[in-house]
Amino acid sequence: MPELPQQPDILVRLEAAVAEWNAQVSRAQQGLSDQLSRAKDRLDSVVHDLRDETVPEETTGLRGELESLELKNRALSEEAAALGDELKRLRQVYEERCSAQQEAERRAAHLERTAQQLREQVASLEVELAEARGASSRSGDSDSVTDTADHSLPNHTDTGDHGLPNQLAQALSDREEAHQEIVVLRAEIESLRRRSATPAEAAPQPSGVPEHIATAALDSRGHKRRTGDILVTAGVITQEQLDSALVEQETSRHRRLGEILVARGYTAEDLVAQVLASQVQAPFVLLNDATVELAAVRLINGRLASHHACIPIRITPEELTLAMSNPLDLIAIEDVELATNLRVTPVVATASDIADAIGRYYY
Repeated sequence: MPELPQQPDILVRLEAAVAEWNAQVSRAQQGLSDQLSRAKDRLDSVVHDLRDETVPEETTGLRGELESLELKNRALSEEAAALGDELKRLRQVYEERCSAQQEAERRAAHLERTAQQLREQVASLEVELAEARGASSRSGDSDSVTDTADHSLPNHTDTGDHGLPNQLAQALSDREEAHQEIVVLRAEIESLRRRSATPAEAAPQPSGVPEHIATAALDSRGHKRRTGDILVTAGVITQEQLDSALVEQETSRHRRLGEILVARGYTAEDLVAQVLASQVQAPFVLLNDATVELAAVRLINGRLASHHACIPIRITPEELTLAMSNPLDLIAIEDVELATNLRVTPVVATASDIADAIGRYYY
């Protein structure tokens, strides 16, 4: 990774300017003190020479000059104090920026290591995929192989000197692409293995998913349907309802189609979650005391669970079952794996069910 640019020296120059200004203020204060001393001496001399009770105009002028000098002295003292406070604040900002830069450098290095590990894992999975394809071809059923896994993982490592933000963004992009590739390859390898072992049998449907949803998840050629098409094929919603929701999604791209369908009352939240489970071939679960193990819940804290909208429900010596409303949230899976040092297997639950479980078990 290219070396990050040095911190601009504007704060150093500002600190030097403030120091010079402090020196000028000090000299001005000294000058004013000398003038005050001379004015007092003159005033004392005039008062001493007075022979009557009438105060001459010179005495009045000297007193006014004395008061003016004292006011200027106080103003300079206040300005010097304000400049000192500003210098302290700028020093604190400088230290905070240095600390943030060091933390960002450590994070960037970690992300680059993660991306490299994932690329190596993808290469290993591609070899395994090739072997599985060969086995499937020999068994006479290789039609389900999708084109997605034929694409090699793109390598967009930024070798230019574009600064920390670009490096972090590129590292995150590489990690996300590697994760997506792994998900696709793993799913295809598992599909090929099942078809190679039992070519005449249909792929088993995920547990907790109704048969009409699981059947509608694939078209006649075995290709996965989209969420809306599955719901229409399963008879849950009409084509007109789907078209209306898609129009709304065009103006609210941050919202998922399932969320819009539920908000409109066209379907239920658990049916949308079951559709997702059928798409990713993961079980759908309801979270209650019978399905959630307290030992698993205690492996992560409530802050991490709330941040990623997930909750552990089962544990083995090497594997953690994680209930998620979005099992494709690869960042959440990686964070839980790092926190628990266990391999995470996602299962699908509704977002509201997960939120309720987090409230019960953590707060």
